[in-house]
Amino acid sequence: MLSLAVMLGVGAFAGMPLLRTWWTPQPVKDAPAENPRYGEKEAAILKELIAVYRRMDSIPVLETGGKIVATDPANPSDDLRTDFNYQRKNSLLYYQLGESEMVQLQDVNISTNKSVNRMFVTPPQTITTVAHLPVDSIIALWEDDSYAISTREVDQQVTVSFLCEQHASCKELKITYNRASRKMNGMYMRLTNLSDPFNKALDRVVDITFNRWEEGKVNDSYFMLSRYLKKDGNSWLPAGAYSQYKLISTL
Repeated sequence: MLSLAVMLGVGAFAGMPLLRTWWTPQPVKDAPAENPRYGEKEAAILKELIAVYRRMDSIPVLETGGKIVATDPANPSDDLRTDFNYQRKNSLLYYQLGESEMVQLQDVNISTNKSVNRMFVTPPQTITTVAHLPVDSIIALWEDDSYAISTREVDQQVTVSFLCEQHASCKELKITYNRASRKMNGMYMRLTNLSDPFNKALDRVVDITFNRWEEGKVNDSYFMLSRYLKKDGNSWLPAGAYSQYKLISTL
């Protein structure tokens, strides 16, 4: 569960156009309703944040990375502290989290796991572009989830905070970005432990810090098929650093 939350978090920064896709909110039936009505201040905060994400979603070539720290008080063995690397070159994608990698090339998808020496090869996936909701509709969705919104700015580093202690999925979310460059600096999520949803001490936490952000450049070697596979007659074999991996293919 915690690793899924991490994937969702990184997926969010990577350019999901709809902020709501970080999770699927569900109202807690026995919790008292909290329905703050957003005023001009909250709407302005959300509009700027939406603009930051839409800009990020539109960057065709992007290289970024950093660190992820995830903790689960109920299952400490599930804790995670690792680096991540994300590269996007138009329709090509590369993503690395700890010992796992995923690359989407024009003709094939490849995922690897160093801990088990496995390489999985599948046909390419079709990515469907999701149309942007109108800004006012997105604001209404956040409002319906009863989040209180606040913001803090220090030297153009803006942190937008969302808080709802009764939320069924994510009680707290903080997003930090640079107001001038519109680059992302960090994301913090405090996720509800569904086995004990009102026990704050058991909430799961995912903290993502970006220490690299380069627009207009990538490491092209990540998008070379020969980095991962080599031809052997009519078959493919793992190549290079992956030569000892077991290949599992559905091509």
